[in-house]
Amino acid sequence: MYFPANFPWTFGTVEEKESITLAGAITTRWSTGEIIDTLGGAAKTFTLQLENTDDTLSDTYETYDTVKIQTDENVLFNGRMESIDPQESDGIVEIEGADFIGDLQGEYIIEAYGIQQTIESDVTAGSSVVLSVADTTGFEVDDGVKVSDDNNDETATIMAVVLNTSITVDVLSNSYSVADNAIITVGELGSDIVDDLAEKYCPNVTRTGIQVSTLKFIKLYKGITAYDAIQEIADSEGYIFGHDETLDFYYRPRQYADSELIIDLDEDPVIEYSFPKPGYDIVNRVDVYGATINGVQVSIRVEDLESQEYYGVVRQDTIIDTTILSETAAYNEALSTLDEKAWVVQSGDISVLGYETLKSGQLVTLQNFESIADGQFLVTEIRRDIVTGIAYLTLAQYAKKLEDYLLSVILAMRVSEADSIDENALQSKFLNFYETEQHSDSIIEIIAVNINDGYIAGHPSNSFCGRGYSGVGSTQLKTGRYYTETVIL
Repeated sequence: MYFPANFPWTFGTVEEKESITLAGAITTRWSTGEIIDTLGGAAKTFTLQLENTDDTLSDTYETYDTVKIQTDENVLFNGRMESIDPQESDGIVEIEGADFIGDLQGEYIIEAYGIQQTIESDVTAGSSVVLSVADTTGFEVDDGVKVSDDNNDETATIMAVVLNTSITVDVLSNSYSVADNAIITVGELGSDIVDDLAEKYCPNVTRTGIQVSTLKFIKLYKGITAYDAIQEIADSEGYIFGHDETLDFYYRPRQYADSELIIDLDEDPVIEYSFPKPGYDIVNRVDVYGATINGVQVSIRVEDLESQEYYGVVRQDTIIDTTILSETAAYNEALSTLDEKAWVVQSGDISVLGYETLKSGQLVTLQNFESIADGQFLVTEIRRDIVTGIAYLTLAQYAKKLEDYLLSVILAMRVSEADSIDENALQSKFLNFYETEQHSDSIIEIIAVNINDGYIAGHPSNSFCGRGYSGVGSTQLKTGRYYTETVIL
């Protein structure tokens, strides 16, 4: 643990008084709590423990009650409860929840997007094809469109639009008939789709932070969450989304905003830090040796001088591949290796008091840390202890050259987060859709198995035994006892 000589034991932001409002009323019975803000997660989350030795809180709160955690100056969390767990033996109530983006995760949707118009006269295949339509709203030159009827469909590009009269497309391979329900469809702006989904499935937020985007999409969403639908659009456009502490939903271009905050090891209340050296992962010089042709071997050296200067180290890799037949192929092989390995993101962890305004996805400047050069780092996660005021930060080195790699790190974090979703939480979200779930459990005993007939005694099907709708085929069974579960929705 590290404390600078001039450690500010009366550091102003740490002395700010925290307050927690549950279901609209301030509580003073909280004992521990944590807020987690991560780029890998869909929503900011919290955990909270309330003292309940007198058992008066066991039935006080309900799922979806609101939660607001703040200091005198800053709102740290604004969301609601997702689980309430009275632990009578320990005299506590444990509450967990997420901000209102969590609403999008619990909604499985059926939604179609795209502006569609009926084609009013038959269309013959060819180039510069004119399609008669009564309303051209939303159709613009250079838009990609889908032309279809009951028999065919294809895509084309708009060349001209005559207001509320016709649309001319570049080329059609098929003819389309009014009798066969010919239609033309153009995509909707990604920001309009996001606005509609947020309005329908996240109704507790305002939406003034949605910025108009440029790409158009024709989408049919069926059986995925509203969150996943928005994330798909956002990834395609290079946008991010969420809501701020005032509950205003935002959708804006992905950018790493500078928090304008500085963490200086010599000046600020840094408690602990760790930044492993990345140097041995770097390759910034590549020698490639290919085939020998007419007595001369194909060979080339390619270097990333900017990487060498930035990291202060030269790390070399040698590739020997006799299938490489030209200097151009050798150069491309070396360049591919450098693109992958010449730049690595140095990451680390810092625990620090205060910094309540700092958020994941922002840049913070680090100064005077012994193991790293001064510069900007991207905050990928903040775990904030409400009681102590300590923020546990996970950071990644930021530089323009590293932006693509940082994005890959963020996407990997998101996949990891999705893989770790609690099974029970996911089940409860499905129950929002299907309302009831019943389980019928039994143990059956297989006294004998006749593989030819595939008969299993005591089971309604003569060929399967196992959990849920599918299971273990009879050819895999031996005599013995088997546990089965039938799920009825």
